Amino acid sequence: MTVLRWLDLHEGEELHLEAGEDIDTVRRDLEKGIYREDRTLEQIKRRQGPVTLRSPSGLEALSNFNTHRLANPDIELRFRYVTTASATVENLCGYCIEACPADAIKGREQLRSCGEIAPSSKQC
Repeated sequence: MTVLRWLDLHEGEELHLEAGEDIDTVRRDLEKGIYREDRTLEQIKRRQGPVTLRSPSGLEALSNFNTHRLANPDIELRFRYVTTASATVENLCGYCIEACPADAIKGREQLRSCGEIAPSSKQC
């Protein structure tokens, strides 16, 4: 994965390994006299079973990103979680009285790839 990120670097970008996360893509520039930095923090995990936003590895990844955000309020941060695990459906969405299939990871992927989320058959 590191080699792929290195080959995909654009002008003005740097790769930092094991700095914030496993791979950080850093872009710094000076625009109109103002220094600006943004980072994409990438966590890479090899997993056997499926992952959800509520699984221990999913919660740890979200917690780590929040820690980075709090420690670096002046840097635009993005987070990428790369894993061999498959995404699965959350059992409870947390906002419903009854169980509903809140498929947050797949919904996020759908939004990222095509810009909209398909309507669910069951709404919370």
